[in-house]
Amino acid sequence: MSKGNQAALAARNALTSHCMGLGLPSRIMSTTSQSLLVLFDAPARGRPSTRRSVSVAGCVCLHIMALQSDEVPTSSRTRMRALDLFQGWLEHPRLPVTLALGAVLVMLPALKLGLIMDDLPQRMVALPPDQVPARIHDMGLPLNSGSCSTVVRDFFFGYYRDPQRGALARNYGLLPWWTPDSLRIGLWRPVTAFTHWLDYRLYPDSPAPMHVQNIAWFAAVVFLVTVLYRKLMGPGWAAGLAGLLFLLDYNTYFPVAFVANRGFILSLCLGLACLYQHHQWRAEKRRSGLIWSGLFLALAVFANEGGASTLAFLLAYALVLEPGPLRRRAPTLLPALLVIVLWRIAYTLCDSGVFHVGGYIDPSKEPLLFAREVLPRAIVLLGGQLAQVAPELMLAVKPSLQPQATLLYGVPVVAALAVFAPWLRRDKTARFWLAVMLLAAIPAATVVPLGKNLGFVAHGFH
Repeated sequence: MSKGNQAALAARNALTSHCMGLGLPSRIMSTTSQSLLVLFDAPARGRPSTRRSVSVAGCVCLHIMALQSDEVPTSSRTRMRALDLFQGWLEHPRLPVTLALGAVLVMLPALKLGLIMDDLPQRMVALPPDQVPARIHDMGLPLNSGSCSTVVRDFFFGYYRDPQRGALARNYGLLPWWTPDSLRIGLWRPVTAFTHWLDYRLYPDSPAPMHVQNIAWFAAVVFLVTVLYRKLMGPGWAAGLAGLLFLLDYNTYFPVAFVANRGFILSLCLGLACLYQHHQWRAEKRRSGLIWSGLFLALAVFANEGGASTLAFLLAYALVLEPGPLRRRAPTLLPALLVIVLWRIAYTLCDSGVFHVGGYIDPSKEPLLFAREVLPRAIVLLGGQLAQVAPELMLAVKPSLQPQATLLYGVPVVAALAVFAPWLRRDKTARFWLAVMLLAAIPAATVVPLGKNLGFVAHGFH
């Protein structure tokens, strides 16, 4: 058999298999098969008669399938149309806006949640002295509550920088009786604290508008996540699906519904804006992107310590996506490193940080403890994200069994690396998202593994 006839036979068999896959009835298959025989078994000499017979046979084949396509099973046609519509929706230019609106709808039930947990003592810091219960300040809360300077400095338990205030809070039961005398808490998040100060100036007795602001920041996060996926992965359906999966990730819901956790959502939003502007600077050669990325990074870390995870975006970008040798890629990180160093200096000068707080580790004050805990905590965070198993389950495991539980969380991490290894070897963008996941888990490990701190990790996962 000649090579031409072999190619014709292979093409005919491929088309026949495709028709069978469509679920065509046997009557259509028989007539279609005859037409395909005429179409592909004609002499391949290139004579005019051959070309005419091929044209006629092709028309007959297509005509038969078109006239009788209504006999295709309804379920097959419906399934194909649904998939086409879904793919078209994922590729629609306005998908980022649509998903942002979806984020608003998903979080609407939070409007009725009110204030919970940390929201309550923070309310005592944000209200003026004449609006708080009598003698509340005897519990260690700041005397000049309600002022902008006090809220910006002490809203996130900054008053526990003073050990005497910590002792008062312990004596009144605001802190547990087993709280050590060496406990120090001073989380300085001026950007987020200022938004809370505005809340209590505009609607001090209405938690719903406070939740509205959280939801608005979450919608902005979903919008930026989808835009970034398209920037780095292309406008195809895969980027849209990644944005949809991020929206459906339940780990992001509680941080949005918790007013006191606004800082993390805000820092994630600003960190994504930083990555977008960094990409504008490096890939599209817009110098303004350098300035904007530095500004957004500064706002992210001053909104929440977790904003330091933004550096994971930029480091992964330099390691994987940035072209050229390493000596040319490394300087692209210098502006971000400068911002981080200046933030840390200001943070230290304000006597901020945590010390001897259960579950929290300040790497600058307890470097050896952090070095010991970072790997097991990172494994739990990554395993929880990949398997969609709450990392908080580790809190219910007694210490003697935690190494074994950590190994269980490591199983999906190892399995995912093994399954996706071929794809990671050939796809640079996939390696970038993997690097984001791994690097973002390091700052998140300064706290006991909690699902509410997986925002930066989740961006790399989806």
